[in-house]
Amino acid sequence: MKRTYLFGILPAIIGILIFILWYVTKHEFFILSGMLFLYVGLASISVGIISSFIQLIKHKEIKTFFIGLSINLINLPIAFFLASTAISIITAYTIQFENKSSFQISNILLNGPSVKASVKSLEIGQLTKSSLHFKGDGKLTLTYVNNGISTTKTIEGYVTGGMGGHSKVVFYNTGANILHNASVL
Repeated sequence: MKRTYLFGILPAIIGILIFILWYVTKHEFFILSGMLFLYVGLASISVGIISSFIQLIKHKEIKTFFIGLSINLINLPIAFFLASTAISIITAYTIQFENKSSFQISNILLNGPSVKASVKSLEIGQLTKSSLHFKGDGKLTLTYVNNGISTTKTIEGYVTGGMGGHSKVVFYNTGANILHNASVL
């Protein structure tokens, strides 16, 4: 029965470890490893479930059978959660705002395909970020008020759902500087 438990516990532990390593490093190797491990984990779970049935037939222990089956089947919601979380992170467009001006920045509005996000105000020296999930194709614009002057700028000329990406907007006294594909914390 230990083999049944092992086939159920290892995929969850390894899958969570791959996800954590990817989340911390954002290295593509871990995306590929995670995708590959979904298949390896599914095979491992299948062996664990078959092993549970074999143990049931051999030893007629229903309680042990259900424990082994449960340990193996719990991997399915874990794998779904990890995969859907990774997809959500990968497909999000993240924008970091930093105020290096001498004024409070107010009424920050992001407008993209089927999505709007706003930041009421950004104090002097403050950092914040927004993540967007586009539902279509179009342009991503930024509108803000700096020292009483309203300004609209284009962050990206074209974005589409599932595209992902990141930019950094730095506000100065003279306006905003948009850094594309900037490292966003």
